[in-house]
Amino acid sequence: MLLPHSVIWGTLTSPLKVSYCKFMFTARSTSWLLVALCLIASPLAIGSESFAIYLTRHAEKAGSQDDPDLTHCGEQRARYLAQWLQQQQPQVVTIYSTAYRRTQATATPSAELLQLVVQGYDPRQLASFAEQLRASGESALIVGHSNTTPQLAQLLSGTSTSAIEHDEFDRLYKVEFAGEQIEMQQLKLDFDCKTTDR
Repeated sequence: MLLPHSVIWGTLTSPLKVSYCKFMFTARSTSWLLVALCLIASPLAIGSESFAIYLTRHAEKAGSQDDPDLTHCGEQRARYLAQWLQQQQPQVVTIYSTAYRRTQATATPSAELLQLVVQGYDPRQLASFAEQLRASGESALIVGHSNTTPQLAQLLSGTSTSAIEHDEFDRLYKVEFAGEQIEMQQLKLDFDCKTTDR
């Protein structure tokens, strides 16, 4: 079943989209045959090779000291992220985290569930890290911080994004690569902590 016209157009907003797809949509063609041909030509069409980079800030931290652990809710959020990530395609095969306790603790449940090892990266070298991620061609989870996560998402996608607020922990970026096309989605994980933090 084909998606509605508006949804298809939203999926192909990258400036790197196939040129004649742009012409057909700009002309507001009503022909489903033309839409189908456009989808087939698109790098993100079903069956094309692609990989995705998932980026998130660490979960809730306990206190304001230099290197705090996660709160009880933060630990729950990290486990929820792991379960959510296990259901996603393309499947994550690499997990990166900065060296802080709160980021490591956020990444660890995903690594354990997917049977992967958490690898480190330097948040002060985001430009070179973005190049490394693009060149790898592997789907990955990147756990960072409120300032570095939007920066890295922008470096990967070429799309600007807003800052993450100090009390915002549910934002997640998915940057998908297929051929020369790059698509970024800003997601919100539907997690609600039901217990009191210790």
